Amino acid sequence: LLDNRSESQEALMKTYRVAIVGLGRMASTIDDEGHDIRGYSVPLGGKVSVAASCKASERLELVAGADIDSTKREAFAERWEIDAVYENYMHMIEKERPDMVAVLTNGPLHSEMGVAVANAGVPMLYLEKAMGGSLAEADAVLDACRNNGTLFNQGVLRRFDTRFEAVAKLIARGEIGEPKTAIYYNRTPLLHNKIHEIDTFSYLLGDPLIHAVRGELEPRNLEIKDNFMQEDPNANFEVLFSNGIRGFSIPGGTEEYEVIGSEGAVRIQNGGLEIIVRKTGSSPGLHPMTGLPIPGNWENVVSPSVELTSSVIWLMEDIVNSYETGEPTRSNVDLSHHITEACFAIAESHRRGGVWLELPLKERELYVVHR
Repeated sequence: LLDNRSESQEALMKTYRVAIVGLGRMASTIDDEGHDIRGYSVPLGGKVSVAASCKASERLELVAGADIDSTKREAFAERWEIDAVYENYMHMIEKERPDMVAVLTNGPLHSEMGVAVANAGVPMLYLEKAMGGSLAEADAVLDACRNNGTLFNQGVLRRFDTRFEAVAKLIARGEIGEPKTAIYYNRTPLLHNKIHEIDTFSYLLGDPLIHAVRGELEPRNLEIKDNFMQEDPNANFEVLFSNGIRGFSIPGGTEEYEVIGSEGAVRIQNGGLEIIVRKTGSSPGLHPMTGLPIPGNWENVVSPSVELTSSVIWLMEDIVNSYETGEPTRSNVDLSHHITEACFAIAESHRRGGVWLELPLKERELYVVHR
């Protein structure tokens, strides 16, 4: 028993070698900008860059980086005291044999590099969103990770945000009754942001399957020519989950999420600075015309208290936890692929005049360039 306990403790303290592809903003320099906690769940002075997150984690060891830009390689090596920097990321993987690779390049390279990392036998992959510029590219990442047993998380940080976790738990406990409607307020691009929004809906609601999607791009007369979009357009959507819950995006206001249930509602305001919980008050009586109960007024109740942690550290350590326990990652490749497909359904619905489209889609080649 003592031997088993010792082995278990050793496993818990094991560190894993991390290599980064793409040594720019998310890899290294984003923390220089300072952080508005409305956008990043980090405590004061917390870290968002992957390199800094590795340095702050007891489970992760930053060992190497790759970038085709020699200036970025030199700056990264000096800043993080890493000698192993490479121009070719596949040479880096072959030489360094990392346990995890974080692909943080521009969007058009995500699928190609994600597939290559998985096929190279790297057991853990952190891939920035979106996982592909088309569903065909997303399919390739899905297949490569499945075929190689590669554990996967996508860079959807609200799923790893303690504020959103508190709301997800509140909803799961039934504190607003049965969820009926989810709403997102803000005007945002299709692939760069709608993946965040639909993924957050899914997470808050317990990740039910998405049955159907309809949507529109902006401007409303935008034409998709030759299955190709050079820019990532603003988009609006409606999603229908398999359990009957409907989600909507509203192109106005600031970044806010709201879930309305049969007995109350919860709203995440000001990008997470405020969590407002309201319950339905008692009915004042019956309506004189219909004879039905008049809905009670909303009544504010105590909102959950949340301690901020680093979403990026959580995301990467979640992959490690999956590697050690066999549990699925929080943004596993099947779920990430499903959310990505819903985003492409918005564009396909727009092309067809805003009709409802059931998943999975038949069209897999529509390509959107995103950064």
